[in-house]
Amino acid sequence: MTLKLARRFEDAFWKEYRLHGSVDRAAAAAGVGTWIAYRWVREAGGMVKMRVADSGHRLSYEEREEIEELLARGDTQAEVARA
Repeated sequence: MTLKLARRFEDAFWKEYRLHGSVDRAAAAAGVGTWIAYRWVREAGGMVKMRVADSGHRLSYEEREEIEELLARGDTQAEVARA
């Protein structure tokens, strides 16, 4: 599974979790296992994880990490740009 796809599942989970506050319900709505959802909540320190709104001109921390991972595995800058 690509990082972008995995992030979509996680984003869907956090969106649902913010709305209803139930890990189990948010996990089901996002299509992930409850053990994954509980791990995300634990890793976030029990806080609701929010991403910075896409402004179009700044990269989020997660996007920077993804770029760093792609470059570290040997992808060219052009390949990273297309990813």
